[in-house]
Amino acid sequence: MKVGIYLNSQHRERDDPSRRLAEKLEQARMIRALGFDSIRAGEHQFVSGFHCFPRLPLCSCGSRG
Repeated sequence: MKVGIYLNSQHRERDDPSRRLAEKLEQARMIRALGFDSIRAGEHQFVSGFHCFPRLPLCSCGSRG
C-alpha cells in the first residue's frame, strides 16, 4: 500500500507569504524524509480572506529538495 499526504497551501491574506511559503517547503521536506509516497496539493480560488499558492510553482519548488 502506498500512502500520500495533502499539503494545503491556503493561508490568511494578512500573513507574510514568504514565511508561509518557507513553512510549506519545510513541510514538504519533512513529508519526504518521513517516507510518504506522494504529496498532493490543492487550491481554492474563491475563499474570502485567504490566499493560496498556485499548485504548479508550489509543487515545482517542493520537488527540488
